[in-house]
Amino acid sequence: MAFGSGFRKRYVGEWLFLGTTAIALCLSTLATTCFHRWSHNVVAHKMQLNRLQTTTNRLDALEWRAIAQQEIRPTLQAEIEAQRQRVEATFAEIEGVAASLYRVEEIRSTYDQYTKAVDQLLQLLQAGEIAEALEVDEEKVDPTFEKLHEILAEEDAAATYTVARVENYAFWGYNSTSLALIVGIGVVFYWYQKADRKAQLALTEQESMRQTEHALKQERAFLETKVIERTQEIQAKNAVLAQTLSDLKQSQMKLIQAEKMSSLGQLVTGIAHEINTPLGAIQSSVGNITHALQQALKKLPTLLQTLPLERLSELLLLLEWAQQPQETLSSREERQLKRQIKQSLDNQGIAQAETLSGTLSKMGITVALDPILPLLRMANAPAMLQTVYQLVVVQNNSQNIRLAVERASRIVYALRNFARQDVLGVPSYASISEGIETVLMLYQNQIKHGIEVETQYAELPPLIGYPEELVQVWSNLVSNAIQSMNYRGKLAIATSLQDQHIVVQIADTGKGISPDIQDKIFEPFFTTKARGEGTGLGLSIVKNIIDKHHGKIEVESQTGTTTFRVYLPLQILPEPLEKDAFQR
Repeated sequence: MAFGSGFRKRYVGEWLFLGTTAIALCLSTLATTCFHRWSHNVVAHKMQLNRLQTTTNRLDALEWRAIAQQEIRPTLQAEIEAQRQRVEATFAEIEGVAASLYRVEEIRSTYDQYTKAVDQLLQLLQAGEIAEALEVDEEKVDPTFEKLHEILAEEDAAATYTVARVENYAFWGYNSTSLALIVGIGVVFYWYQKADRKAQLALTEQESMRQTEHALKQERAFLETKVIERTQEIQAKNAVLAQTLSDLKQSQMKLIQAEKMSSLGQLVTGIAHEINTPLGAIQSSVGNITHALQQALKKLPTLLQTLPLERLSELLLLLEWAQQPQETLSSREERQLKRQIKQSLDNQGIAQAETLSGTLSKMGITVALDPILPLLRMANAPAMLQTVYQLVVVQNNSQNIRLAVERASRIVYALRNFARQDVLGVPSYASISEGIETVLMLYQNQIKHGIEVETQYAELPPLIGYPEELVQVWSNLVSNAIQSMNYRGKLAIATSLQDQHIVVQIADTGKGISPDIQDKIFEPFFTTKARGEGTGLGLSIVKNIIDKHHGKIEVESQTGTTTFRVYLPLQILPEPLEKDAFQR
């Protein structure tokens, strides 16, 4: 009786333990699934915020086009209405996710204020009141637009923090569940071995113990069946958890790309200004060329008819002088040159010296005028020089257009390299200096007003790695340096080759990093910025990317200076890269 009572107690205890383990496994699986759905919703909300930022940026660009055109054309009006419909569709998607969890009403209210301000501006443009329209743009449209993007940036940072936190919960939940399952299996096997030992001892006992042996055999068979069933169940659950973990990793990759797009969204305004500058230069130069050609073509037939044949060589010589590359003169230098030319012409007894010296100084003619003095003595010499000057204007403005197009092309090239996503996930050749220059071009608007940039690039072999991820490293380090200096100071970037490692050094003259937190800055979620200004993932992502390249990162900081050094080994791949790998 005592043996039967002990057997039943152990049997009931086993079922209780196995049942508790099964319930814990189900609850853990359910919690992990809920975390995954939560993360998916937050990522979807983050992508919707990025789409809303992009659409409102397009609206702002259309508003500036209307100001530039000084009228509302039907095509422009249609584009504005189309963009507003996209904004409304995006709002509908955001409200469909979980409107109560986000600042949808505040974003909506700010967007409505922005729309009303833009409508007022468009009405003033339509009425031809350009000055009033510009005043509305400065006092209402721009502040409301900046407030809207500030709210969107805060929401984006909050969503990033939420996804990272959910992934952390899921990671520890998965590990805890796996540990609990391993312990459970160990306990079950322990019971099985204990029962087997008792069965072996029962075989050596007297005939009166045969019933006990039979009971132990039944218990052993039962436990073996349970172990097999539980092992199969655990394998199935592990497969589900592995798939969930894979999905979370995919979400993390999307989050990193979304954070890159968010950073790019914050740079869009500055990039737009950088592109508008060469576009304005092109527009101005085209106007100058058009006017100069009209004037030159109008006067050229008369000039050719009245010009004596013996003066043609002198006119061609003047054109050759005017086409030579000239240094840009200040107003003071141009006046001084005019006085020198006038004195030279007066000495030669030329009657129209005042008019001729003004045109020649604007053309930048600094050589001796003796070869063309007969031409300058002609009665219509001022008209001839003015025609030559118009042709020089065409040449100079054509050069301005070429330079402006080159600058705009560099900006677009840098933007494309930064936004590109590596979908193949395979190593390729990466140019370190090109990646750094891409980042500096994108941050040019934040740098040019108060930061002195010094770059020293050594001759380096191409690095085998992941170019798009390395650009993210330089972007995070440069952005942190700019913010640390509060947009005023000196940024020094240098590259070198040391012991088969490419070394990139980025130093700033900011406030520095306190020694007691230097060991923590690469930890996830650690940040010294105010809430809403950073997630604490920037330097953590930097370290992960550098670890992926088998490199390391060091930091030295004191009050007034901070230096980051990145060491990247020159790796040799077991298989050769494709021929076009470097072009990627």
